[in-house]
Amino acid sequence: MKIFSVFLAAALSAACAWAAEAAGGDDLESGRRLGNFCSSCHGPQGSGPGQTIPYIGGQSAEYLANTMIEMRDKRRAATLMQKISQGYSDGDIEKIALYYSKQPWRSNNNKIDAKLAKQGKALSESCEGCHGEAGLSDGYTPRIGGFPAEYIYYALLEYKNGLRNMEEGGASMGLVSDMDEKEFKALAEYYSSLK
Repeated sequence: MKIFSVFLAAALSAACAWAAEAAGGDDLESGRRLGNFCSSCHGPQGSGPGQTIPYIGGQSAEYLANTMIEMRDKRRAATLMQKISQGYSDGDIEKIALYYSKQPWRSNNNKIDAKLAKQGKALSESCEGCHGEAGLSDGYTPRIGGFPAEYIYYALLEYKNGLRNMEEGGASMGLVSDMDEKEFKALAEYYSSLK
């Protein structure tokens, strides 16, 4: 299994380097070509079908670029993305981020537990400073309104356990340190309910 993982990482890095070398032209078209590999998980417009894969289509370019650079530089935990992003320069990442930021936002269409979402709304006030009243973002943080609840839940756990924003000066997520998993599930359901 370990040999397969090493082989996969090498193949992904080679594919990313080839895509980076092949890309040319304007930034948006270059971003589309450089980001072709991204669509394998995130979908062609950045909103794949998975419940634990983040939507990147329609996010701010600044947020997407910062996040991918953090993963590439191992300042943010992301097992697969840390490997994939090794093949990209800062300029490549900025072009990919620009391309996906221009794609339409697509909210999830999952069934919502209204009672749980109501509990989450009551907890959401502390999140509004960065994510806005409807989870729409301030440009530096991600839009989370309409994300799959499962993704939000696991992201909150990663923040609580110190696996995200590991560098000094990262977004302050200390507010989750006193929350429990039930509260995370309620917050996730609430933000997922916002379309």
